[in-house]
Amino acid sequence: MPVHLRWELYPIAHCAERKSGGSYLEKVGWWRKTHRRSLTGKLAYTASEILFFTKCRRYNAGLWYFSYPFHIGLFLMVAWLLLIVVGSLTIIAGVPHEPLTVWAKAAYFLTLATGVPGLFLCCIGSLALLVKRSIDRDLRPFTSPVEYLNLLLILAVAASGLVSWAVFDNTFHDTRLFVANIIAFHSLGSVNWALSCTTALFCLFLIYLPFSRMMHGPAKYFAYRKVAWDDEQMLRGTKLEKNADPMEQGNLLACPALYSNSILKCS
Repeated sequence: MPVHLRWELYPIAHCAERKSGGSYLEKVGWWRKTHRRSLTGKLAYTASEILFFTKCRRYNAGLWYFSYPFHIGLFLMVAWLLLIVVGSLTIIAGVPHEPLTVWAKAAYFLTLATGVPGLFLCCIGSLALLVKRSIDRDLRPFTSPVEYLNLLLILAVAASGLVSWAVFDNTFHDTRLFVANIIAFHSLGSVNWALSCTTALFCLFLIYLPFSRMMHGPAKYFAYRKVAWDDEQMLRGTKLEKNADPMEQGNLLACPALYSNSILKCS
């Protein structure tokens, strides 16, 4: 839309002046006043969406029960991967494991606490979503073949990782050594087939990820910031005014009140 015809979507999380999340544009003579933005409001809203998927639960609870554990499993797997890298760097640095230091204990237990639940939730969640999207009459028309491919790929990564943990590597120590050898450019040595399969599938997943719809997570940041909550004022001399169509700029200069995000609110 032309920049002077934008409208923000309530509630606006950073609106500090209205607890309801309404806009400063509701105030009479808003263009004559300065307005505060709430960082805590944005952080609280973002945390609620990331940790609890509030909107999905409110508007589509039937999908939330399948999607929520799947995404929590993905978050745990990201944390697990970071902890594996930290543990690998600890091995490279020569920090002794016997007797266990506080750092080594923390890395050990946190790796188990994130890796095992993460693998289980990813397996259960991806399998449940495959079934849900296959049999649900409302979801089936909106589910393309690539959506099934995404879920199958994540299921394969999680399932092979779960087999590696359950059968070969109950403490993830072999995984830490494997990653440490990769980082240090050492010989990989003997690696069980499940870990090899997980690594190959995960590398394929990372290559595929930027070109897939699974990038909707990072894209949400821009959707909220530049679409839903974009209530930047149209002021003279700003970048926003310069980006406006030349014909629109002439109309805006004629009336200061039109320097808003919604011409409907001003009329």
